[in-house]
Order: sequence, then structure tokens, then C-alpha cells
Amino acid sequence: MPAYLIANYTITSPEGYAEYSSLVGATLGSSGGELVVADFACEAVEGEPAPVSVVLKFPSKEAARDWYNSEAYQAVVGLRRASTEGFLLFADGVG
Repeated sequence: MPAYLIANYTITSPEGYAEYSSLVGATLGSSGGELVVADFACEAVEGEPAPVSVVLKFPSKEAARDWYNSEAYQAVVGLRRASTEGFLLFADGVG
């Protein structure tokens, strides 16, 4: 079953986030992950979400966890953490 990483955040350091953005794509290679959403001006319909939403699709939640915990991603995740405020979560897809 596919799984998704769903992120919603505010960029607090554009320079740091630009560096993260330039590096993160290369970490997806062997995980089977793919970028399906990257919106920097989300339109809120309910609640008060942050303006940036990103969704990555993986073959499974295990594959998503493996990517997140990989040496390659852990080498760059600190840039995102230092440059944004928000959340990330893993969610199972449907069938």
C-alpha cells in the first residue's frame, strides 16, 4: 500500500531552505519516493495551516521511514529543521 509524507510549514530562513531544497531531491533515489505536491502558497479552506505544503509518495510506510532515517536524508534534514516551523507526518494511502 502506498504511503505519504505530508508536510506543512512556514519557511523561517529562505537561505537555509534554499540549500535544503537543492539537496533533498537527490536523497529520494533508492527509496522509491516521488514528489507529488510542492505548494508555497496554499489556499486554506479550514483552519490556519502554514503556507507551504509538500507531499511525497512512497511504495509503503516502511519505505518512507527508511528514507527519513537514511544517512542521505539525515545529512540534510537539519537544514529543513533550522529553516522551517511546522510538521511532517506519515500516512497510509488507500488500497
